[in-house]
Amino acid sequence: MKRALRELVEREPTFFRDLFLEALRADGRVAETLLDLLTKHPEAKLKLAQAVAGSIAVPLNVATKDDIKAAVEELKRWTEEKFATKEDLKQYATKQDLETAVEQLKKWAEEKFATKQDLEELKKWAEEKFVTKEYFDAVIKRIEDRMATKEQIESITISVEDSGRD
Repeated sequence: MKRALRELVEREPTFFRDLFLEALRADGRVAETLLDLLTKHPEAKLKLAQAVAGSIAVPLNVATKDDIKAAVEELKRWTEEKFATKEDLKQYATKQDLETAVEQLKKWAEEKFATKQDLEELKKWAEEKFVTKEYFDAVIKRIEDRMATKEQIESITISVEDSGRD
């Protein structure tokens, strides 16, 4: 009989389920006996626990404290890699540093290089002290005008020779 019942339950599980539900609804004694059997028998407890665990949906997106700690640690590592720290920023110049450097560069350039006004004064001084190109060209022209050319010297020497022969 047990074997036949077992085979029936394996082949027709819905039949056993319906029979079980009817027994629970009909008589309170049957329900107590089944409950006692399910809670005290080790195999029945295990099967009941598995059934309950399978029917209760446990959300998979629930984070444990360890999960949260791991996520926080990962976030810290990521931010340390991606963002600059105060120590990192100390190696860069601040706006004040740049303004100071520009001022120092301006002072140095003023000391080392002539200004436009200085160049104008130098040009004026050079024009007063030195000969300009125009003046130099005029002097050369006067010298050329006073010098005899090669042809003039040849004609003078030929005429001297001719007069010497005569």
